[in-house]
Amino acid sequence: MDLLELARTNPEITISIRLGDLLTAARTIIADTRAELEQAVAASNSDFLIPREDVAQMLRVDESTLYRWEKEYGYLLPVRRGSRVFYKNSDIQPILNGTKPRPSKVTHIQK
Repeated sequence: MDLLELARTNPEITISIRLGDLLTAARTIIADTRAELEQAVAASNSDFLIPREDVAQMLRVDESTLYRWEKEYGYLLPVRRGSRVFYKNSDIQPILNGTKPRPSKVTHIQK
């Protein structure tokens, strides 16, 4: 049984610990935390932006349909960068999978 397992199973116990074991436990906690953060960053990077023209082709609809979905139904909201219009991949995937995406906020980003 390692130190972390001991702490999880017996949180009220008082023990003496060698400095080397304490350092090993600290390194393990740091490594686990780092792995979790790297996974979170990788997941957030998967939500990339796709230009309006490409989204229209992917969904096999006209660009005016994308505009109507935004104005009339409040979903598949665009991300604007200057005069360019993009859509989040996470908003497009539910449509491709046959489900309606959740509404999200319109984002305006200055150049």
